[in-house]
Amino acid sequence: MAGDRGRRVGWVALSGLVSAVALVVPARPGLSEELEHWRVVIAAVPIRWNTDGWHGHHVACRDRLCDARDFSTGNLDNSFAYRLGIERDAWRLGRVALSGGLEVGMLFTEYNQSQRDFRISEALLVGGASTAVGPVDLILRGGLGGTYAHGERGGVARFLEGGAEFPLHDALGLRLTARVGNHAGPATKDFSFAFVAGRSGAEAPPVEFAWSGGLSFPGEVHGKHRSLSTAPLVQVTAHWGLGTHDRIGVGVAATAHESGVRSDYGSVPDNERGTEVYEILCGWDRRLARRGAAELRGGAGVKIGAWGDEFPLLVDGRGTTVEGGVEGGVFALLEGDLRVRDALHVVLAGEQVYWPALEMGELRVRLGMRFAR
Repeated sequence: MAGDRGRRVGWVALSGLVSAVALVVPARPGLSEELEHWRVVIAAVPIRWNTDGWHGHHVACRDRLCDARDFSTGNLDNSFAYRLGIERDAWRLGRVALSGGLEVGMLFTEYNQSQRDFRISEALLVGGASTAVGPVDLILRGGLGGTYAHGERGGVARFLEGGAEFPLHDALGLRLTARVGNHAGPATKDFSFAFVAGRSGAEAPPVEFAWSGGLSFPGEVHGKHRSLSTAPLVQVTAHWGLGTHDRIGVGVAATAHESGVRSDYGSVPDNERGTEVYEILCGWDRRLARRGAAELRGGAGVKIGAWGDEFPLLVDGRGTTVEGGVEGGVFALLEGDLRVRDALHVVLAGEQVYWPALEMGELRVRLGMRFAR
């Protein structure tokens, strides 16, 4: 066990060295454009904590000592993480390449006993190796840097991951990886998907892909809040063009909703119920205005969300539980789009969602990236 851990730490340290070389040493004249080109990596990740002992809200304790114990044992809430990175190949020999770059991340979580929310910010040097097998790249990457749990504690962060990258676009890839990480003590494991903009070699299909993360504000603008608090969300969509102005799209989304009403969880009182609500969506949008590299789009569509929960997630103003299940909803969208490089766009969207059977509304604000020719 100690030997395995030592090898993981050694690889992470080596990857940090490769990353530093890639960042500091400029590309030499004569290198191919592929070696000189920076890639942007963006990911939305459901995280799972490796807990030493019981995981969950098994004791209602809002003391800071309980928070420290939860942090040391990894008894933290499973939730989402957002990651954004840049990387480039620093050396290539045939089908094998070494790459380096930087990654910043934000993890949303809470101490399970007190259910006090906090977030973890990280910045890491990242190094990796890849080899091409047909159109697919097999990848091994590691990172080393710093982590800070806001208002709480900080220290050294590291990770090791392996996976594969598949071409989606002439300048876009889908990276699927399994990762183990350490955040100044507590450890995580996750299976993530990331979009990689700036790659080359794939034939461009007539499809646009978009990733975005943001916040949901229940009860804003229209509809009831059902006692839910502000929640993080992620969304991935694919779009097909209809002429020069219109698009249709499909996608999936997930929102980590949490009730503001405390209730009993089995025999444990003072529980704030939270769960991840998964959705599928279909929509249409149209270009309303365009100036230079910027454009404004508006649209609408439908969603299907899994709101079923055995505990009181949705509560009305009288304290009565509102039963949810597989629900249909509608949404209206306003989106600003700015092309920043080649196929890479930055997108800021405001979305009003309404769930008729629940009489509940959400204002969603999302920031993300769109990948289009």
